[in-house]
Amino acid sequence: MRKLIDIKDNSPNDKLISQLETILSRAKKGEIRSAVTVCDWSDGDMTHAWAIDERTSRRSLLAELTMLHHDFVVNLSFAEGDTVLSRALEDRD
Repeated sequence: MRKLIDIKDNSPNDKLISQLETILSRAKKGEIRSAVTVCDWSDGDMTHAWAIDERTSRRSLLAELTMLHHDFVVNLSFAEGDTVLSRALEDRD
């Protein structure tokens, strides 16, 4: 009997690389002062980190994170078809 081998797709995410290169370039120019990141690693691990400059308003950063959280949850719900609107449209069929 042959042994099964788990082949993992470790191909790079070109969109992510482009976005990170743009962010790095703008950070080097001093245009970006602070960042908060969440990473999904190829082994399924999730991590987060931040680098906050003393000139950054933590309240503004928190407000933006709250908006990001909202947008992410809404888009996740739409992607999974689990929104009030999608359920209402299902009921019409």
